[in-house]
Amino acid sequence: MRKGLELVDRSSVVLSTKTTKESFDEAKKSLERSLRELGTDYLDIYYLHYVRAEDLQRREGALRAMVQAKDEGLVNHIGVSTHWNTTVESVIELPEIDVIMVKLNKIGGMDCSLNDMLKAVERAYSKGKGIVSMKLLAYGDLGVREGLEYSLSLPFIHSACIGIRTLQELEQDVETYRTIVTSQ
Repeated sequence: MRKGLELVDRSSVVLSTKTTKESFDEAKKSLERSLRELGTDYLDIYYLHYVRAEDLQRREGALRAMVQAKDEGLVNHIGVSTHWNTTVESVIELPEIDVIMVKLNKIGGMDCSLNDMLKAVERAYSKGKGIVSMKLLAYGDLGVREGLEYSLSLPFIHSACIGIRTLQELEQDVETYRTIVTSQ
């Protein structure tokens, strides 16, 4: 990733990463390591990863570290990633949270019902939260085109995280995205 970032204008890339850390010090160290490894001065989005509603109090120290990092200009936006609609509902009113990344795909397979997640995400969107969908390929049960088309059809999704393992997958995914967008 670092070498790729050296080839582009950093301001033209939205760069995000995540942490599962709970304490202030752990989250701060995790961020510092990410910035160093990526060779960048800041992240566009820093996610508190794999959050359950009942985890929020336990992970309050990490969230404080993220807020401090945002105040210092090391992070532009703070996010949470989750598989649960209850977490989405829990963070909607938190002013510190700018972005919510949710497990969301058209066949379900989430840790809550598809309908419950859609309702929670739409409500978060209406409250001004940025929404990113993940796991849109349903762990390989959907093709890239089908997963992307569904995600992009939802008016409250700002971005979709496909995930790639190889340069070939990246090239195929970009071409699929272009095909979808130009056909709309």
